Amino acid sequence: MPARDFYHECAKRALIREGWTITHDPYVLTEGLGRVFVDLAAEQPIGAEREGDKIAVESKCFRGESELHDFEPAVGQYVFDRSIPEIKEPERRTFMAVPVDASENTFQERMTQPVLRQLAMPLIVFRPSEEHIIQWVT
Repeated sequence: MPARDFYHECAKRALIREGWTITHDPYVLTEGLGRVFVDLAAEQPIGAEREGDKIAVESKCFRGESELHDFEPAVGQYVFDRSIPEIKEPERRTFMAVPVDASENTFQERMTQPVLRQLAMPLIVFRPSEEHIIQWVT
């Protein structure tokens, strides 16, 4: 199993605080000869505001020497991870969970904007210190 991202538990607790039920940690998908590990899978319970929604979440921290350098593999992993649930659970939507500082810095860079637009990448922006989701970008 791959190593967990630095903010994995923060993102998980933030989802739980918003009423999501964590169904898989990690969300392991097997197809053919391979296995893919997405950080989390969650569902909204019956009666919740987003009733019945199913999501897969890949959390990223962008804490390396260069957030821009961290962006490229994070996007590659997101693209790969979002395609696999389509095979098994096409109703499950894949999000990338990022801390607010990455959202306000790296994700606003001129070089990252075209990538984000082309991929229409849904984001969960959270504040790690409070373990609180501050924005859903869909």
